[in-house]
Amino acid sequence: LLFDLNGTLISRSAWAAGAARTVCVRPGVHALRAALPPTVVRLGIFTSATPTTVAAALAALAASAGGDLFPTPALILSRAHTSPRPPGAGGGSGLTASSCAADRRAAHATVKPLARWFGDLSRVLLVDDEPDKSAPGEVRNLVRVPAWDGGRGGGGSGGGPACPALPAL
Repeated sequence: LLFDLNGTLISRSAWAAGAARTVCVRPGVHALRAALPPTVVRLGIFTSATPTTVAAALAALAASAGGDLFPTPALILSRAHTSPRPPGAGGGSGLTASSCAADRRAAHATVKPLARWFGDLSRVLLVDDEPDKSAPGEVRNLVRVPAWDGGRGGGGSGGGPACPALPAL
């Protein structure tokens, strides 16, 4: 079970805010540790973020959860593991490479190719807030959760409700 970071487990806006670089962990993430023990499922990260961002996020996630949520280094995939979004590919979201060109994140228009890193895709899920992050042919492996903005969308500073999908996993 692989999780995206920005907008899924941590706040995307916390990183975009500038120099402060505060990691806001999504409410409810701490429940993953108890709900998904390592004897049942292996947890990992697949993000378009840089290794520096990943390291800061993992430290904040561990502090929030009271222990390491992602103990297997081989299951921590970052920007170097992604691929450029193929022209015309939208991962089922209706977005295309050309429609994303105006997006301020167009330089980071990537997909997360699961088949490149995992042999049996019937045993792999990617939990992400962006539907266009699945590689062509891998839409069935994507579980989309609502994007989380650190509570800035009305839930207060760093607050807001927990994502109901996280404990349901």
